[in-house]
Amino acid sequence: MSLLFRDLKLTDDRLPFRSRLGGTSAHVSAERALTHSAIWASLRLRADLVSSMPLDAYRKVGGFDVEVPKTPVLLNPGGDDWPMDAWLWATQYDLDRVGNAYGLILEKDNTGRPRLIQLLDHRDVAIRKVSHSEEPD
Repeated sequence: MSLLFRDLKLTDDRLPFRSRLGGTSAHVSAERALTHSAIWASLRLRADLVSSMPLDAYRKVGGFDVEVPKTPVLLNPGGDDWPMDAWLWATQYDLDRVGNAYGLILEKDNTGRPRLIQLLDHRDVAIRKVSHSEEPD
């Protein structure tokens, strides 16, 4: 017995929603999902909000947060071609859309930390698991 129809059984093939769906499911890709305005607008809203926030660096000293000078990667991570807000926007957009943001470290500072990171399209990146025996020396 159904809650909506007293004489209709749940196993009946004549359910109203079955005739509309046709029993098939469509494949939804990341690109196809972006054609829906709600998906696109939510991705854009979050990316806009995150990219407009200031980036500051702090260090704990005696239990207090003390602001320290920003490292080069926090000032201009994408180089002169990518302003900081555009770089942050692109990374947040990819994080929300595909779950990860990929970048190629082009320069490092004298301590070995990244100085310049070129963002990569997620479709151009392949993840490969390397066992410890395969790692290069």
